[in-house]
Amino acid sequence: MTPSSQAHSVDPKVTGAKLYGGTQGRFIRTGLWSVSRHPNYFGEIVLWLGLYLSASSVFLRTEYLCVLCPVADLLLITRVTGVPRLEEAAFRRWGHDPAYHEYLRSTALLVPYLW
Repeated sequence: MTPSSQAHSVDPKVTGAKLYGGTQGRFIRTGLWSVSRHPNYFGEIVLWLGLYLSASSVFLRTEYLCVLCPVADLLLITRVTGVPRLEEAAFRRWGHDPAYHEYLRSTALLVPYLW
């Protein structure tokens, strides 16, 4: 299984949209995308934070520095690579659409109902 096919197999909403043309040329605003514009990144952040928290019960001294990994992941996703690039590309593509502006106004960037 290639990385590309793995990504599609774990994201059936996007895969279905691409295969069947359901949202061809439009942004997705159903399912998880109705409460977060980037639910996949939110899930990744929660995953790494959860792994750190579950392992922290057996940490000694220096292992607590492992918290830098989920923090670095959070910073990279929200400030450098993931969210900023996708938001910029989406605005270039749908910035003229009033429905997209409503979606931006009514949907959290990352954390549902918070941010």
